Amino acid sequence: MQPERDEIDTVRATVDAERLLATAEALIDVPSPTRSAGVADRLAQLLADDGFPVERPDADWPESPAVVTRLSSGRRRGARCSSTAISTPYTCPTRRPASSTESSAVRARRT
Repeated sequence: MQPERDEIDTVRATVDAERLLATAEALIDVPSPTRSAGVADRLAQLLADDGFPVERPDADWPESPAVVTRLSSGRRRGARCSSTAISTPYTCPTRRPASSTESSAVRARRT
């Protein structure tokens, strides 16, 4: 499924390049030896600070749990799920989070 041109334009207009760079630098600066949770811990904190609900399933590696957040698309199909478990296969559960309400930070970014 290819995104529509207007969807691409909307994303481009919404992305704050300076913030994206600052976030990348914040993640790159974290010491994170192989199999450690350093970067994942920092990402979880950044997401939580921005009002996203964050889950940390161990995905068969409790020393470095995945970072999962769910975003409601407003459609009946349910929520999208993102995970940082790059080297560990992880299937996002289909259950809805305990609270389906969005934080004020998430709503503010949509306006």
